[in-house]
Amino acid sequence: MVRKFALMIALLLASGLSAGAQTQSAPPPTVGSVSAKPTDVRRDSFDIVWRTVKEKHFDPHFGGVDWDKVREKYEPRLSKIKTDAELYAMLQEMIGELHQSHFAIIPPEWIATEQSGDTIGGIGIDLRLIDNQAVIARVEADSAAARAGLRSGFVITKVDGTNVAPVINQLTKSMVRPAMARLYAVRRLLALVEGKPATSVRIHYLDDKDQPRDISLERQKRSGEMSPAFGNFPAQYTEFEAKRLDGNIGYIRFNIFVMPLMDRIRAAIRQMHDAPGLIIDLRGNPAASARWHQASPAGWRPSKCRSA
Repeated sequence: MVRKFALMIALLLASGLSAGAQTQSAPPPTVGSVSAKPTDVRRDSFDIVWRTVKEKHFDPHFGGVDWDKVREKYEPRLSKIKTDAELYAMLQEMIGELHQSHFAIIPPEWIATEQSGDTIGGIGIDLRLIDNQAVIARVEADSAAARAGLRSGFVITKVDGTNVAPVINQLTKSMVRPAMARLYAVRRLLALVEGKPATSVRIHYLDDKDQPRDISLERQKRSGEMSPAFGNFPAQYTEFEAKRLDGNIGYIRFNIFVMPLMDRIRAAIRQMHDAPGLIIDLRGNPAASARWHQASPAGWRPSKCRSA
């Protein structure tokens, strides 16, 4: 039985920003019901995706792609689709014909339940996927993780009762685009680490000598805030920091590109116009995560270097 699912198409956000158009986002494309036939729901889903691109794409020429012919190419494959996962993969392949980096099909099970900043807590770490391992990329100062001795380069192997490897394998094998698979694998793992403040989570990890260790940590309320939803783009947890480093070097860090942060970023850059240098730290930003993974030499992970 096919469950109801919400399909988020990132191109709706990109369209308004890229063209500066005052277009309205399409209604959240939720289709079908638990009583509908699987084939009917999947066909409706296919129609929603194709039509949304047709009607909302910021480029009326679709970058030179004949979008009508794309439908003719993919629609016959619907009759052979047996599972939701196969449908999502085909839809991703279809919008991949547009060669747009931020257009994606996001299966419903990959989207963590949205929570407000007051009800979600963490331990102060960020992760990257390197060689299919969940590597700690950043540890916040004075966080539960920092006080417990977790460091950049340590590899998370288990969170409470969930082994990390199967989660990573499931997601990396189910997507057409590896960058998107890495992004959502990291988000899924961070969702396991996070929870209500003042609750505990047990982290199993490999240290800088690849020795297995585990520790129980108490989640803390996070210091950032939730951005408002924008069209089909859900509310996002945001972090922003701007300061001067030694030598009067400017430093700006933010974890995701969302509209509410743009004014703060611009203001910080203007305030640091006299700095001899400016560091824009994109660690934790989803797009930067994929690029760092692609640039990392095979077999490398931060624990092989001394942490700063």
